[in-house]
Amino acid sequence: MKRYYLADNNIKYRETGRDINRADNRIASDWAKYITVFMQGYILGNPIAYTGDDGLVEKIEQFNQENSTDYHDGLIETDLSIYGRAYELLYSDEQSQERIVKLDPEGTFIVYDDTIARNSLFGVRFYQIKYSPTSVSSFVEVYTADEIYYFSSEVNDFTGIKFDRVETSPFQGVPINEYKNNEERLGDYESVLDGIDAYDLSQSELANFQQDMNDAYLVITGNPMTGTSEPEYQTDENGELVLDEYSNPIAVDNSETDVVQKMLKARLLILDNNNDPEGPNPSAEYLTKTYDSTGAESYKKCLVDDILRFTFTPDTNDQNFAGTQSGEAMKYNSSSRLTCHRTMKNVLHNLKHCMASLVTKLCSSC
Repeated sequence: MKRYYLADNNIKYRETGRDINRADNRIASDWAKYITVFMQGYILGNPIAYTGDDGLVEKIEQFNQENSTDYHDGLIETDLSIYGRAYELLYSDEQSQERIVKLDPEGTFIVYDDTIARNSLFGVRFYQIKYSPTSVSSFVEVYTADEIYYFSSEVNDFTGIKFDRVETSPFQGVPINEYKNNEERLGDYESVLDGIDAYDLSQSELANFQQDMNDAYLVITGNPMTGTSEPEYQTDENGELVLDEYSNPIAVDNSETDVVQKMLKARLLILDNNNDPEGPNPSAEYLTKTYDSTGAESYKKCLVDDILRFTFTPDTNDQNFAGTQSGEAMKYNSSSRLTCHRTMKNVLHNLKHCMASLVTKLCSSC
């Protein structure tokens, strides 16, 4: 999921088996980031507003300002869109002030109990620090409701983990919060990865066609094959074939194979028709194939429509996106997206209220 967000799609690793003289473009589309950025703006385009008791709202606003929660919420929503889950850690800094920070979803998980309430038992954060190309340390932190346990290892595969220390947690609860993008914890574009792959392949094959068309083979007929050397391939003193860096046999100079390879590299094919009963009939033409541009564009449009439809994302390039619809109509057409996305604003709103209550409790105890 993160690879696709960075446009490092599977097309980059596709084994095409193409001849080395043919185009082999591997174009990765940035659909994942397009969907994620749109969803982030759609959910959090307007900052979350708070109402209620003036004293409580003031504490919430102070907490938000000190923790840059608008930016923090954007990071959480981005992880939700990519991974289908997001994590944040509540901690107390050196001045005993409450802080929140986003945790890496690839290095965080929470263990819950087996009750219907699914209460969190503890959260785990694991990560590595690379001090030099050969010096890597691994760390594990376990957060319970009362204590924080720290473990470390001097190797990069978490083996030999040893206990370092334990600290008292300032919160009466597991301080790692988990958000879910949906009940299945699926990312916003996880269900359309196959469609993105198909779109990448279509774009890459179109680029291959255009490049091969520009470098089309010139076919000349009416000239005999000039490759006459034998044997076809080089051999060593033991009679074994000599292979190149790609494990392919190396042709002998001026053998038929060598001549054909050089012709392909020069984008030239010389064909022999001297055996024609009516005598040689020399000719020259470019070897090309017909491209169905209408069918290809229609196919790509279907792929685009499916990707947008199944991710509930509007096409901002559509002239009807904002040209003929009123604001109310656009809100109505987008309402299903809010339902499917579990309304991130409400989730964050409830969380901030819980955090504000915690701040108030701590302040009163002080």
